[in-house]
Amino acid sequence: MSNPATVTAANAEQVAKALRQLHDIVEPAAPAFWPPAPAWYFVGAALVLLVMLAMVWLWRRWQANAYRRQALGELADLRDGAQSLNPPNERISALASLLRRVALHGAAREQIACLSGAAWIEYLSKQSNIPPSTAVAELLARGPYANFAATVEIATNHRGDLDAAFAYVAVWIKQHRVASQRTA
Repeated sequence: MSNPATVTAANAEQVAKALRQLHDIVEPAAPAFWPPAPAWYFVGAALVLLVMLAMVWLWRRWQANAYRRQALGELADLRDGAQSLNPPNERISALASLLRRVALHGAAREQIACLSGAAWIEYLSKQSNIPPSTAVAELLARGPYANFAATVEIATNHRGDLDAAFAYVAVWIKQHRVASQRTA
Protein backbone atom coordinates (compact mmCIF):
# COMPACT_ATOMS: atom_id res chain seq x y z
CA MET A 1 0.00 0.00 0.00
CA SER A 2 0.97 3.43 -0.56
CA ASN A 3 1.63 6.03 1.95
CA PRO A 4 -1.47 8.17 2.69
CA ALA A 5 0.60 11.29 2.74
CA THR A 6 1.88 10.69 -0.77
CA VAL A 7 -1.61 9.87 -1.96
CA THR A 8 -2.97 13.09 -0.64
CA ALA A 9 -0.11 15.02 -2.17
CA ALA A 10 -0.76 13.41 -5.53
CA ASN A 11 -4.46 14.02 -5.15
CA ALA A 12 -3.85 17.60 -4.18
CA GLU A 13 -1.69 18.04 -7.24
CA GLN A 14 -4.37 16.53 -9.47
CA VAL A 15 -7.05 18.66 -7.83
CA ALA A 16 -4.94 21.80 -8.32
CA LYS A 17 -4.34 20.87 -11.94
CA ALA A 18 -8.07 20.29 -12.47
CA LEU A 19 -8.91 23.59 -10.75
CA ARG A 20 -6.50 25.46 -13.04
CA GLN A 21 -8.37 24.07 -16.04
CA LEU A 22 -11.74 25.42 -14.79
CA HIS A 23 -13.05 28.67 -16.23
CA ASP A 24 -15.75 31.05 -15.05
CA ILE A 25 -19.27 30.34 -16.20
CA VAL A 26 -19.92 32.28 -19.40
CA GLU A 27 -23.28 34.03 -19.17
CA PRO A 28 -25.21 34.51 -22.39
CA ALA A 29 -25.51 38.06 -23.66
CA ALA A 30 -28.59 39.99 -22.59
CA PRO A 31 -31.32 40.04 -25.21
CA ALA A 32 -31.11 43.13 -27.39
CA PHE A 33 -33.68 45.85 -26.79
CA TRP A 34 -33.78 46.74 -30.46
CA PRO A 35 -35.09 45.56 -32.87
CA PRO A 36 -38.21 44.44 -31.05
CA ALA A 37 -40.26 41.42 -31.87
CA PRO A 38 -42.55 41.91 -34.89
CA ALA A 39 -45.66 42.13 -32.69
CA TRP A 40 -44.30 45.30 -31.08
CA TYR A 41 -44.35 47.02 -34.47
CA PHE A 42 -48.08 46.40 -34.63
CA VAL A 43 -48.59 47.58 -31.06
CA GLY A 44 -46.57 50.75 -31.79
CA ALA A 45 -48.49 51.41 -35.00
CA ALA A 46 -51.79 50.91 -33.18
CA LEU A 47 -50.73 53.36 -30.46
CA VAL A 48 -49.68 55.96 -33.03
CA LEU A 49 -52.98 55.50 -34.83
CA LEU A 50 -54.95 55.88 -31.57
CA VAL A 51 -53.06 59.05 -30.67
CA MET A 52 -53.72 60.48 -34.13
CA LEU A 53 -57.42 59.61 -33.93
CA ALA A 54 -57.64 61.20 -30.48
CA MET A 55 -55.98 64.35 -31.78
CA VAL A 56 -58.36 64.53 -34.75
CA TRP A 57 -61.34 64.02 -32.42
CA LEU A 58 -60.11 66.72 -30.04
CA TRP A 59 -59.46 69.12 -32.93
CA ARG A 60 -62.96 68.59 -34.34
CA ARG A 61 -64.49 69.01 -30.90
CA TRP A 62 -62.53 72.22 -30.35
CA GLN A 63 -63.65 73.56 -33.74
CA ALA A 64 -67.26 72.48 -33.13
CA ASN A 65 -67.27 74.51 -29.91
CA ALA A 66 -65.88 77.65 -31.56
CA TYR A 67 -69.37 79.14 -31.80
CA ARG A 68 -69.82 78.62 -28.06
CA ARG A 69 -66.50 80.30 -27.19
CA GLN A 70 -67.34 83.21 -29.48
CA ALA A 71 -70.84 83.57 -28.01
CA LEU A 72 -69.50 83.53 -24.45
CA GLY A 73 -66.96 86.18 -25.42
CA GLU A 74 -69.70 88.36 -26.90
CA LEU A 75 -71.81 87.80 -23.79
CA ALA A 76 -68.94 88.89 -21.54
CA ASP A 77 -68.44 91.99 -23.69
CA LEU A 78 -72.15 92.73 -23.53
CA ARG A 79 -72.23 92.28 -19.77
CA ASP A 80 -68.94 93.83 -18.68
CA GLY A 81 -67.18 95.24 -21.72
CA ALA A 82 -67.66 98.23 -23.96
CA GLN A 83 -71.24 97.25 -24.83
CA SER A 84 -72.22 97.35 -21.16
CA LEU A 85 -72.44 101.14 -21.53
CA ASN A 86 -75.18 100.84 -24.17
CA PRO A 87 -78.76 101.71 -23.21
CA PRO A 88 -80.73 98.85 -21.60
CA ASN A 89 -82.97 98.29 -24.60
CA GLU A 90 -79.94 97.76 -26.84
CA ARG A 91 -78.36 95.37 -24.33
CA ILE A 92 -81.55 93.33 -24.00
CA SER A 93 -81.97 93.25 -27.77
CA ALA A 94 -78.32 92.20 -28.23
CA LEU A 95 -78.74 89.52 -25.55
CA ALA A 96 -81.81 88.09 -27.27
CA SER A 97 -80.08 88.26 -30.66
CA LEU A 98 -77.06 86.43 -29.31
CA LEU A 99 -79.25 83.74 -27.79
CA ARG A 100 -81.14 83.27 -31.05
CA ARG A 101 -77.90 83.05 -33.08
CA VAL A 102 -76.60 80.33 -30.79
CA ALA A 103 -79.90 78.47 -31.05
CA LEU A 104 -79.79 78.76 -34.85
CA HIS A 105 -76.36 77.17 -34.82
CA GLY A 106 -77.81 73.94 -33.47
CA ALA A 107 -81.14 73.62 -35.28
CA ALA A 108 -82.77 74.30 -38.61
CA ARG A 109 -83.60 77.92 -39.34
CA GLU A 110 -87.21 76.96 -40.10
CA GLN A 111 -87.54 75.51 -36.62
CA ILE A 112 -86.08 78.49 -34.73
CA ALA A 113 -86.95 81.57 -36.79
CA CYS A 114 -90.70 81.23 -36.34
CA LEU A 115 -90.52 81.00 -32.53
CA SER A 116 -91.41 84.00 -30.41
CA GLY A 117 -92.96 84.73 -27.04
CA ALA A 118 -94.00 81.68 -25.02
CA ALA A 119 -93.00 79.24 -27.79
CA TRP A 120 -89.46 80.69 -27.77
CA ILE A 121 -89.20 80.38 -23.99
CA GLU A 122 -90.54 76.81 -24.17
CA TYR A 123 -87.88 75.94 -26.74
CA LEU A 124 -85.18 77.45 -24.52
CA SER A 125 -86.48 75.48 -21.54
CA LYS A 126 -86.41 72.20 -23.47
CA GLN A 127 -82.83 72.79 -24.55
CA SER A 128 -81.56 73.47 -21.04
CA ASN A 129 -81.61 71.62 -17.75
CA ILE A 130 -82.59 74.83 -16.00
CA PRO A 131 -85.74 76.65 -17.10
CA PRO A 132 -85.60 80.46 -16.93
CA SER A 133 -87.31 82.25 -14.08
CA THR A 134 -90.53 84.07 -14.87
CA ALA A 135 -88.82 87.46 -14.91
CA VAL A 136 -85.99 86.23 -17.15
CA ALA A 137 -88.49 84.53 -19.47
CA GLU A 138 -90.47 87.75 -19.78
CA LEU A 139 -87.33 89.77 -20.36
CA LEU A 140 -86.11 87.41 -23.10
CA ALA A 141 -89.51 87.03 -24.71
CA ARG A 142 -90.74 90.63 -24.67
CA GLY A 143 -87.65 92.70 -23.95
CA PRO A 144 -86.28 92.94 -27.48
CA TYR A 145 -89.67 94.05 -28.78
CA ALA A 146 -90.57 96.45 -25.99
CA ASN A 147 -90.21 100.18 -26.43
CA PHE A 148 -87.34 102.13 -24.93
CA ALA A 149 -89.30 103.28 -21.88
CA ALA A 150 -90.30 99.72 -20.99
CA THR A 151 -86.74 98.41 -21.21
CA VAL A 152 -85.39 101.35 -19.20
CA GLU A 153 -88.01 100.52 -16.54
CA ILE A 154 -86.94 96.87 -16.62
CA ALA A 155 -83.28 97.79 -16.37
CA THR A 156 -83.72 100.26 -13.53
CA ASN A 157 -86.42 98.57 -11.43
CA HIS A 158 -85.41 94.99 -12.16
CA ARG A 159 -81.64 95.17 -12.29
CA GLY A 160 -81.47 91.70 -10.73
CA ASP A 161 -83.64 90.34 -13.56
CA LEU A 162 -81.25 91.70 -16.16
CA ASP A 163 -78.29 90.18 -14.31
CA ALA A 164 -80.21 86.91 -13.98
CA ALA A 165 -80.91 87.00 -17.73
CA PHE A 166 -77.18 87.33 -18.43
CA ALA A 167 -76.46 84.44 -16.06
CA TYR A 168 -79.19 82.29 -17.63
CA VAL A 169 -77.95 82.96 -21.16
CA ALA A 170 -74.39 82.07 -20.10
CA VAL A 171 -75.55 78.75 -18.64
CA TRP A 172 -77.77 78.08 -21.66
CA ILE A 173 -74.89 78.66 -24.07
CA LYS A 174 -72.61 76.35 -22.08
CA GLN A 175 -75.25 73.61 -22.05
CA HIS A 176 -76.33 74.05 -25.68
CA ARG A 177 -75.73 71.00 -27.82
CA VAL A 178 -75.87 70.82 -31.57
CA ALA A 179 -78.09 68.06 -32.87
CA SER A 180 -76.22 65.82 -35.26
CA GLN A 181 -77.47 66.56 -38.74
CA ARG A 182 -76.93 63.70 -41.13
CA THR A 183 -77.36 64.21 -44.82
CA ALA A 184 -78.95 61.45 -46.85
